[in-house]
Amino acid sequence: MRFVRRLSALATAASLACVAHAARADCPGSTFLYGTPDPSIPIPEVAARVDTTFSSQFCDRMHGRYDVLAGLLIASIDVACNSSQPGGAPSGLETIVEDDYDLVGLAPGTAVSFSLAMHLLGEGHDFGQRGGPGGAQLRATALEGASNSATFLRATSLAEPSIFVNQALGLSIAAVSGTPVHLRVAVRAEAFEGRGELQGLLEFSGLPSGVHLQSCRGYSSDAPVAARATSWGRLKASYR
Repeated sequence: MRFVRRLSALATAASLACVAHAARADCPGSTFLYGTPDPSIPIPEVAARVDTTFSSQFCDRMHGRYDVLAGLLIASIDVACNSSQPGGAPSGLETIVEDDYDLVGLAPGTAVSFSLAMHLLGEGHDFGQRGGPGGAQLRATALEGASNSATFLRATSLAEPSIFVNQALGLSIAAVSGTPVHLRVAVRAEAFEGRGELQGLLEFSGLPSGVHLQSCRGYSSDAPVAARATSWGRLKASYR
């Protein structure tokens, strides 16, 4: 099963809602990490949205995507190498988005707590021989500041040659108005003799009435909520 990759309605709605908040030159950037077997070779990006497909070796194909305004990020190994291809190795891709978020609607110095949920949707498959070297691994991370973090990790196994993910990765955040909140979110897929894909969609909750988050790169937790909710429903429908 393949996922629907076109989320143009979401991107358009988010862009219109956030057009007044252009990203500054000093905002944090995004990164695609790729490699075999561990994704560690960086491709730095500064655009608000990037959608790219490429190969890291002769026998694989990767798809990386993020859209800052929509709060969306994707990492996918569409085609992985297998043991019958000399020189082929496991493929890995990680999509990372970093940003600084300001609390809007509160007096400076006001303390507030809220939650981040990264809604995860994905799948991994082992197409190789039972008990062989093939398989897929999916991982998602959310990091606030230097140490407040949450991690999701799941892999295929002998008992589960195919895995399916549809859950949220949550992170509680304590912040002070006037001090930006630095967030680093990432999704990662690895595969050999199989395929893997993981998508993440950001959602913030628990903010006081009339308060929203505005990021350095243009994301707003207030304006595009309806568009994100609609598109997430479409993603789940395509997954089923």
